[in-house]
Amino acid sequence: MIIEITPVILAGGYGSRMGYIDKGLISFRGKAQYVYIYEWLLNHFSKVILSIRESQKEKFEVLPEMSVVYDRYEDCGPLGGILSCLEYTHKPILAISCDLVHIEYETLQKLLTERNVESCGTVFLDLKGGYLQPLWALYENNSIPVLQEAIRSGDYSLHRIIRKSDFKIVETNESQWFKNLNIPEDIKPFQEFPD
Repeated sequence: MIIEITPVILAGGYGSRMGYIDKGLISFRGKAQYVYIYEWLLNHFSKVILSIRESQKEKFEVLPEMSVVYDRYEDCGPLGGILSCLEYTHKPILAISCDLVHIEYETLQKLLTERNVESCGTVFLDLKGGYLQPLWALYENNSIPVLQEAIRSGDYSLHRIIRKSDFKIVETNESQWFKNLNIPEDIKPFQEFPD
């Protein structure tokens, strides 16, 4: 049986380290960052979800084959967007942060190959950086009660939730897969990035 996966662009953050700029709207490769990721995703999926706060709705254009899900759980980081989208779709999701700069088919293929549908999800561990990568990860329906309990208990750290729950951890040395835009200086090397 094939279980459909819905890709989600997580763009509901406040961008505090970026000077409170919506990172999904940063111009990248001649278009808004969320549009760049959306176009890449449409090469592999028929629909895409954009996860944002309701207060952002006037800023983001809704594109063809795109649904918008507003965070039901605000001020709890990406956990709120991920859980809101899982509850909306009732299907597994591929969560991708809106500020990733190297999205590659190889990364997606590795996640899908390593996927364990009986677990809560599949998450990379970047061995070079030493960090889990919960914002380029698969979340199964099994994760819904785990994430709901985390919200109830006030523990919004995806790293802690993943470590103490039944997530499959996939080790990789491909640190470039997780390069993202956190501070204004991170943008400069990519401003003239060719298509």
